[in-house]
Amino acid sequence: MITYAGNSEYTAPVTRNILPIPTAHCGAAAADCAAGIAPPRTQAERDAQRNQGADLASDISTQAGRFAAAATAYGTYLASQPNAAAQGVAAIQFGMAWTATIAGFGAAAFEQALRPDFGQSTIDMSTSIFGDLLGKTAPIASPITNEIIEKIKNTQEVINWRDKLNGKS
Repeated sequence: MITYAGNSEYTAPVTRNILPIPTAHCGAAAADCAAGIAPPRTQAERDAQRNQGADLASDISTQAGRFAAAATAYGTYLASQPNAAAQGVAAIQFGMAWTATIAGFGAAAFEQALRPDFGQSTIDMSTSIFGDLLGKTAPIASPITNEIIEKIKNTQEVINWRDKLNGKS
C-alpha cells in the first residue's frame, strides 16, 4: 500500500491509501498479462471451460423448460376464467411459455455446439415430444410432467441408452 499525504490551503490535510493494481497470474508484472492478454491455455483447460459453458447452457435450457411449463399451467388456468382480463393475461402467459421454449431450444442447441452428444440430443428430443403430448392432454399439470420427465432423463437406464446411442458401451 502506498500512502500519499498532502495539504491544501483550502482543506484539512488529506491522506489517501492507494492499493496496488492486482496482477493475479502476472509474474513480475509481465507486459502481456498487464495488458489483459490471457496466457496460453492447455487443452485440458480449454476442454474444462467448454464443458463449463455447455453445463451452463444445459442448466439454462432446463430452467427455461420449467418456466415454460409453469407459464403454460398458469395460462391454462387463466384461460378457464370467464372474464376478459384473465383471457388477456392468459395470452401473455402462453406467449411467455412460447418464448421460454424457444430460449430453451436455443440453449440446448448451444450446448450441443459446445459438447456434441447425439445420444443426449436424441433422448431430449424424444422426451420433449412425449412431454408435449402430455402437456396437450393436461396442460395444467405441465410443471409436474416436466419434472417427472427430467427425473426420467437422469435415471441410470436412460443414461445407459444415451451411451449406447453414442457408441460408448
